[in-house]
Amino acid sequence: VPRPLARHPMSHVATSERKTQERTRRSLTSAVTRDPKLPKPSRMYRPKTWTPDVENAFRLQEVGFKDVHEYASMFGAPQQWPENGLYRMLRVKKTGYFTYWREERECPESCLHRVRMYVFD
Repeated sequence: VPRPLARHPMSHVATSERKTQERTRRSLTSAVTRDPKLPKPSRMYRPKTWTPDVENAFRLQEVGFKDVHEYASMFGAPQQWPENGLYRMLRVKKTGYFTYWREERECPESCLHRVRMYVFD
């Protein structure tokens, strides 16, 4: 008795479309690693108190980026709220999907220790 073939999780998507999706995903994630022009940070620290700069770093790191230089090399300058300068819309590094952020603070005190702040000379 022949065994049934296992279904591929994306078998409902045409093969050419699947290859295009994979190529896009690979190009999005590897575009930054090949760019030697990005500035290298001289040091890193973790903030103890909340500031708007810490909030922006939190938002960038939530979507997969190290800092604003890395984000700008792929998608240009991030959109900001005009009132307070916090990032309004960012794109996810792996997929390119959009994420929208509120005008208020979104980094809770419990996540403050996870944020990395980079210093560039």
